[in-house]
Amino acid sequence: MSGPVESASTAEQRVLGVDGGGTKTEWALLSGDGAQIKGGILPAANLRLITDDAVERMFHALPEATHVGVFLAGCANDADRARLRRLVQMRWPRAQITVGSDRDSGFATAFGGGDGITVIAGTGSAVTGRRGNRTEKAGGWGQLLGDKGGGYNLAVQALRRVLSDYDINQRVGDCRKASCAGCA
Repeated sequence: MSGPVESASTAEQRVLGVDGGGTKTEWALLSGDGAQIKGGILPAANLRLITDDAVERMFHALPEATHVGVFLAGCANDADRARLRRLVQMRWPRAQITVGSDRDSGFATAFGGGDGITVIAGTGSAVTGRRGNRTEKAGGWGQLLGDKGGGYNLAVQALRRVLSDYDINQRVGDCRKASCAGCA
């Protein structure tokens, strides 16, 4: 999981963490002692829905680092991880690199190497559980095939109800008006 890296003292280390999903990509740059130097938000980054050129442009908006961890939605298998690793290595060729899915980063953040269950409930939805050496996963199929607990699907269901109410009653009820406040 690591690439070539020059030996750097803790004071010289810059650790970059990137977590991308269906709505946004958040990043943070930390010093070697764990203090946040800066951070920010970039556009959505689902590896299955974004081109290599778009990933490269996003990476060039990020700072230099000695250690880089990039975890994106849609990074689901070995081929995806190889693609992401290649893109990360192009941007940070001398950094120690770790790549994976947003599931991986969420689980590692919550439980490290231990047992537990995590739920991603963002634009999409996914569940990961681990007990001992056994890991189980559910969801994470994207808005077209699954992710019934994700924000995208919940919003579509709400809009369908508003439109159905309008079709039947030729008006929008008070509750529906509240759910559509700001809709054009």
